[in-house]
Parts: sequence; C-alpha cells; structure tokens
Amino acid sequence: MTRIFASLPQIDQKTLAMFTEMDTDKSGEISYEEFRAAMLKKSEPGKADEASIRALFDSLDTDKSGELSIEELKKMFTK
Repeated sequence: MTRIFASLPQIDQKTLAMFTEMDTDKSGEISYEEFRAAMLKKSEPGKADEASIRALFDSLDTDKSGELSIEELKKMFTK
C-alpha cells in the first residue's frame, strides 16, 4: 500500500500518517467505523458526538461510496 501513496506526491506526510493510522484493516479506504473510532480516540471525552462525526464523514465522502479515500481525507486538512 505504501507504494500506492509514493506515487501521489500531492499527499502530504500528515495526511498519509493519519490515513495509515485510521485504515486499521489496511484496505486502502477508511470505513465509517474506522473514522468514528479514530475521531473518538483523538477527541476530548464528551466533545465528539455521533451526529457530528457522521456529518463530518459524510461531508468528506464526496463520491458517496461509504468509505474515504486518501484524497477525500485530505480535504479534512484543507477545509
């Protein structure tokens, strides 16, 4: 999977590191459950609720596939 990302020079190291950490099943896409788990882990207790996590995921999932690509995740850092 790292070779795939090596061919994407526009992906910065911060995005790549976060994507790799979130993609726990190493499928090359981030499912909602993987995204949710990462958001809950990184948020202060009580600060991230289900509705806001879902809304953020849905806003990033521009192709509406139900999973986030690295390009879609990159938008989280540019919004």
